[in-house]
Amino acid sequence: MQSPELAVLSLPAHAEDDGAERIACATMEVIDWLGDIDEQRAAMYYEYLIAAIGAHLHKLLEQLMIEGFHFADSALAKRWLCQGEARGRATGQTEGQAKSLVRLLTKRFGPIADDTVAWILSASVEQLERGTDLVLEARCLEDVLACMNSSVSAHSS
Repeated sequence: MQSPELAVLSLPAHAEDDGAERIACATMEVIDWLGDIDEQRAAMYYEYLIAAIGAHLHKLLEQLMIEGFHFADSALAKRWLCQGEARGRATGQTEGQAKSLVRLLTKRFGPIADDTVAWILSASVEQLERGTDLVLEARCLEDVLACMNSSVSAHSS
C-alpha cells in the first residue's frame, strides 16, 4: 500500500457520495493492513475517522456489515479486543486484591476509615503487594499503610 493516508483522507471527503461504502470498505481494509505494521498509526487513523465523520462512519460500517464486511473480524480489531480484555482482567485482579486487603486489614485491625479504604482501593499493584505481605506481621494498621506508601518496602523477607 503506497499511501494509507490517502485512503483515510478520502473517506471523509467522499463519505456522502454514491459508492461511499466501497471507499469505507477499502479504508477499513487499509487500516487493518496497517495494523500489522504500525498498530499505533492504525488506531490514530481509525480515531481520526470517528472524529471526522463520526455517526456517518457508523452508518457506512453498518451498511458494510449488511454487505458482509465485518471490521470486528479483522486481525486488528481482534488484537484491540484482546488488549482490552487483558486490561480489563488486570484491572479486575487489582480491584480484587485491593478489596481482599481491605477485608484482611478490617479483620485484623477493626473498622477502617472510608478515606483509607478509598486510598487502598486506588493503590497500585506494588503497594497492594507490600500491604498484603505485611498484614499478618504488622503491629497496627498504620504500619501497613506506611509500608504501602513507601517506595521501598520497609519490610524485608
